[in-house]
Amino acid sequence: MQWHGDEAARHSELDHVSIAAAADVKTPQARCTRLLTRDDEASVFSRLRRRILRSVLRQLWQESSLRAALITFLTISFWLIMFVLFHEGFGLLRTAVTHPPTLARAVHAVYNVFFLSLLLMLSVSAGILYYAAIYKSPEVNLLLTLPVHASRIAAEKFIEATVLACWGFVLLGSPLLVAYGMVNQTPWGYFALLLPLLISFAVIPSAIGALACLSLVAIAPRYRSAAVGVLGICLLGVFLYLVWIVFGHGQQEPMTALWLQTTLARLRLAEQRVLPSWWLSTALLELAHGGPAGVFQAIGFQCVLLSNALFLPRVVALVGGLTLRRSYGQLSHGTNLSLPIRAGFIDRALNQLLRPMSPTTRLVLIKDLRLFRRDPLQWSQFLLFFGLLSFYFVYVRRFDYGVQLTGWMTAIGFMNLGVVGLILSTFTTRFVFPLISVEGQRFWILGTAPVNRRDILWSKFIFASSITCLPCCLLVLLSDIALQLWARTPAMVVTHQLICVLLSLGLSAMAVGLGARLPNLREPSPAKIAAGFGGTLTLILSAVFVIAVIVPPAVPAYLMYSTSHLAVLPGSISRTPEYWFVGALAASIGITGLAAWLPMRMGFRAFTEMELL
Repeated sequence: MQWHGDEAARHSELDHVSIAAAADVKTPQARCTRLLTRDDEASVFSRLRRRILRSVLRQLWQESSLRAALITFLTISFWLIMFVLFHEGFGLLRTAVTHPPTLARAVHAVYNVFFLSLLLMLSVSAGILYYAAIYKSPEVNLLLTLPVHASRIAAEKFIEATVLACWGFVLLGSPLLVAYGMVNQTPWGYFALLLPLLISFAVIPSAIGALACLSLVAIAPRYRSAAVGVLGICLLGVFLYLVWIVFGHGQQEPMTALWLQTTLARLRLAEQRVLPSWWLSTALLELAHGGPAGVFQAIGFQCVLLSNALFLPRVVALVGGLTLRRSYGQLSHGTNLSLPIRAGFIDRALNQLLRPMSPTTRLVLIKDLRLFRRDPLQWSQFLLFFGLLSFYFVYVRRFDYGVQLTGWMTAIGFMNLGVVGLILSTFTTRFVFPLISVEGQRFWILGTAPVNRRDILWSKFIFASSITCLPCCLLVLLSDIALQLWARTPAMVVTHQLICVLLSLGLSAMAVGLGARLPNLREPSPAKIAAGFGGTLTLILSAVFVIAVIVPPAVPAYLMYSTSHLAVLPGSISRTPEYWFVGALAASIGITGLAAWLPMRMGFRAFTEMELL
């Protein structure tokens, strides 16, 4: 068997947990009964983390130096692009709002909403990752058989989930805050405390998510029906609230004093002083504009964040020590999980609906849909995908604007479409790309049956496009309703829906095709498969595809409704922007066809010729 460096280091160090307990013990009876102290356990696991990190870095440098260089280059490029965009945005805001108190209030309100949304996002994301690290990891199954305190296992997995959940937050938040400091020429203390503030804040939602995960797994198996019912009622309530938000308020003209006051008043929901997001935003603004007194206040908020960041992980370890072994056993062996199976009706309905397909494609597709609804890691992140975009609609109201702003609202509609497309690209990369690799590890089951491999790929493509198309179309439609595009420019609403379908088909085909062309059959974790070279390449190409599909029709669509810009364009373009729009839309359809056909063709060839044992 070929051992990877990190696996060898992991098992070597885990052996120390049992071997060290017997060190310096003379009698066999004492050798079997002595346990490691908590300090010794912490030392062993700390040494384990260091060895795994060194092994992974050494292996990455020796075997995948090109991949490491590519990932580093792309990360730095992404950071610089985000920094430039935020720098220009803050410069424009400072020029547009010339009243300093109003500008400070607006920035504080935006920061509160931004960090509150990140607080919610990190809590859910960390809870999902913690669930995968604890209850879906074979390593925990091994650790529970060793003389290790359950609290130590919970604490170590919390560190792992926190790092995985928060690196993206630091990568996204740092260019925003650095750009704000550069535009406003803040003192050096702002930049010195920036990273400690971000790290201290990031630990808090991670701990909240981990505590929620441990509590739900410990309680939900006993009251599973009630938990599902409460979750359904909450989701229905959120949906009805969003509908009321979009349709139940009067229209307002944007870019006016009344509109600005109403918007700031609506953002007060995020200004609760008990929220860590308010502590962070207030500390940053005190550092930027508070002078010497503001520095002391910012240090006080840093101490509050740091104390909570040190205290909550201890609570996670305590709760994990009390509930982990029992909840792990209940979840693994199905204790108190007896429920009548009602999924047969859904499967029969799908079977009738998919009758036109081949039997193999139909059965594999039903199997994938069944696994999707049974796996909380998948549908919970799918709900997170909806939640983030739905949170946006809480702060978007219907506008009543004149003809002169129709072009800008059209541009905003296309930007919302771009946001949906980029988030969809991350979803397909995270969940659709690893499907073939995971399927290949179990392919010996299908290999004994008369199954055409092309049917397997087609089923993955249909599965991915079916679960992504309808949600994206619905979210973009809500965006168009909020922007009044459905009444002013119905052609743009139809265009947005068409582009949503193109994005779903193209991104699904790219993820399935490249997943079959660049599989990783040695890694059992779908998250690590998506984070590898193939997943990184798929994410980059997916982002390029989203831009290539949306930008061509967006430019002529904006020009059609912006008369001020038409006057400075060449005569052939200014007289016929509609023809340019139709041509650009046809180009987007052609790009989608090429982006879907080429990866699927490569995937068909590679998957058909692949030798799987």
